[in-house]
Amino acid sequence: MCPLCFSAATLAVAGVVPAGALSALAWRLLRAPAHPPAEPTEALMDYPRVVSREEWLAARKRLLAQEKSFTRQRDELAAARRALPMVKIEKDYVFEGSAGPARLAELFEGRRQLIVYHFTRAGTKAEQGRTAGQG
Repeated sequence: MCPLCFSAATLAVAGVVPAGALSALAWRLLRAPAHPPAEPTEALMDYPRVVSREEWLAARKRLLAQEKSFTRQRDELAAARRALPMVKIEKDYVFEGSAGPARLAELFEGRRQLIVYHFTRAGTKAEQGRTAGQG
């Protein structure tokens, strides 16, 4: 599946885009040519300079060193994020679940972690607050 189709399908499943809009988008994509007509843009592009293999290899090794440094920094940042302290929830939150009202701790159902998906979408007041499965 192409990235555009995947994005459109994801938006439809999440309820952000109505299914009818997805059908219209698919119809437009099917009728569109596979590739837009070629335009004479080659002269406008800036290509990298052509160098010897030795010069390219030296530049590639410098870039690789930067990439490895970036990877280490990203890993350190992720570790620091995971090591952030936690906050004890003191407030007694009550949510409306499929089985009726449920306290925050009850949503975990004995598990250590809870994953929460939050969807924000525009629409009428009646549509706001509904999940994708509720239409």
